Amino acid sequence: MTAPRQTLRRAARFAPEVALAALVLVGVFRPQLPTFLRAHWVASVAFLGVTAAALKLLRLWCSRPADPYLAALRAVFPLVLMMLYLQPQRVASDGVYYFATLRSLVVDGDLDFQNEYRILGASGAHFQPTATGRLPNAFSVGPALVWAPAYLLVHGLGYLGLFRPTGFGYPYFTAVSTVTAMGGLLGVLWLYRLVRRYSEPPAAFLSALLIWWGTFHIWYMVFEPSMSHALGMASVSGFLLLSHHSARSRWDFALLGLAAGMVILIRWQNAVFLPAGLGILWAGEARPKWSGLSLAALTALAVFLPQIVFWRLIYGEYFLVPQGGGYLLWSAPGLEAVLFSSRHGLLSWSPVLWLGLAGLFFLLRKTPLAAASLLSALAVTTYINAAVFDWWAGASFGARRFDGALAAFGIGLGAAIERLVPWVRKHGLLVVSLALAPFLLWNMGLMELYSRGTMALDGAVSFRQAANDSLELAYRRTGYPFSWPGALAWRYRSGLPLSTYDLAGARYLSHNVDVRMGDTDALHLGRGWSLPQREREHTVREIDRQGASVYVALREPASYELEITGRSEGPLSLIFQERRVGSVDLGEKGGAAKISLPRESVVAGLNELVLLPAPGRRAFVSRLSFIRAGEP
Repeated sequence: MTAPRQTLRRAARFAPEVALAALVLVGVFRPQLPTFLRAHWVASVAFLGVTAAALKLLRLWCSRPADPYLAALRAVFPLVLMMLYLQPQRVASDGVYYFATLRSLVVDGDLDFQNEYRILGASGAHFQPTATGRLPNAFSVGPALVWAPAYLLVHGLGYLGLFRPTGFGYPYFTAVSTVTAMGGLLGVLWLYRLVRRYSEPPAAFLSALLIWWGTFHIWYMVFEPSMSHALGMASVSGFLLLSHHSARSRWDFALLGLAAGMVILIRWQNAVFLPAGLGILWAGEARPKWSGLSLAALTALAVFLPQIVFWRLIYGEYFLVPQGGGYLLWSAPGLEAVLFSSRHGLLSWSPVLWLGLAGLFFLLRKTPLAAASLLSALAVTTYINAAVFDWWAGASFGARRFDGALAAFGIGLGAAIERLVPWVRKHGLLVVSLALAPFLLWNMGLMELYSRGTMALDGAVSFRQAANDSLELAYRRTGYPFSWPGALAWRYRSGLPLSTYDLAGARYLSHNVDVRMGDTDALHLGRGWSLPQREREHTVREIDRQGASVYVALREPASYELEITGRSEGPLSLIFQERRVGSVDLGEKGGAAKISLPRESVVAGLNELVLLPAPGRRAFVSRLSFIRAGEP
């Protein structure tokens, strides 16, 4: 082979890495790019991301690596980086406090967060000094230590004159975000190798891909990269993977201790998965020696030492719950809500995890000790997350505090996929029938809409609106299938429709509630409402002649004023919490009316309002407002 051809082949071999490196440089150093690239930055990022992914897939197709599934997962990563760079958010929310630790140590050489908090926009509570006189920081130091090499590299480039080395700004924020995305990818690759311990490579590949793109993991790699959750998932996946290694030298135990220390250094809440690793160790061919376990424990403690020192300097204590005594409510956990609620419930927001949970039970027969250890860890982390006073985790995409649990679910998901494949082959006709069922359901939905007069009887039809309306009719009857355990229990206790669990299960109580038909009504409507009807100025719903129900979750007993906007042919009777509170007449041409709801009728929680039109008369509502007395 001639020299030029050899050179060309070597260049082609490394072309994907070159494209990926160029993507990182363009993404991180956007303000420092030449004018032409800055003017076409979006196109540049998109081109490099797609090119790097395509080149990786091409190399996968041409070279046939030893593990093509692992290579395929890596090939997806440039697209993730592309998404990261094209969205604007870098350091925000809880990420402010993780980043403040890093910047304060590197640039200021102290742990005085005053300037970091002021510039990054920390909440007012974080400007109240602790017992040591320092400002509080209840977040772990692990992410800052993981980010540190990239941050120091960028900071050094600043001192070389590329930009002002303030420790803040686009290159710093994007560098740490890139590290988070890379850490999240490592978590996916480790998860794949972990699942391969229990399942064949195709099932492990699908499991890793579903955990990556079918749960909140991708969100915290791309849209909230300054938070710890992507790194938390990676640390637990790496630790559980090392727990399976058959070799048990001192180096192996030291490495296992290092991984265990990183788990708790990044998110100490994930310490509940360390006993699961011990169970996996014990399930192996050779029982671990106590000397090796002691070495692992000492190594983990040494790795966790920076967090202990940090707590001592900030709070004056070596071990504590830095969020305070009321953070965990052990006697009143929201177990049902944290799993099934519409307010970031684990299984309702990421329904693929139902399959992962089932798979862990399948594994109980194959590897009882390992599966039981993982299920126990899931049970403990569920209880802890349910006991946190804000079990919904504030502004959260899905149940983000279950980041460490994704590794266990991934193992179960691989087992479930392997179990499903033979079943699908055996029951092919049933599977095909289920796949074709949507065509039948679509036609039945159109029939119901047409019979109701919701669709134009002789004219053009909006199939988009027909799809929305069909889904609403079905949803009223079934509620959300992936919340059924909680919803069925709620129906049994209250007798109310399954769909009302979206509101009741969220435990989200308000002082004022504004229900606008066709807009903000989805959580509040019960039985007896027509589909939304678009009129010239308003969207209205007609009330069934047997009455219609509205549900509102109110914070505490108080006097309320109810304002109703719409039109009616005669008086409209109002029944609140099974007590008649009066009637209003909106007039045939439309109008608004107010009525007082007495304090003794209101409960803290779900309240029901029934609107009942006069016999033989029609009534339409466009808006319902519940306004607490004394408030605007």
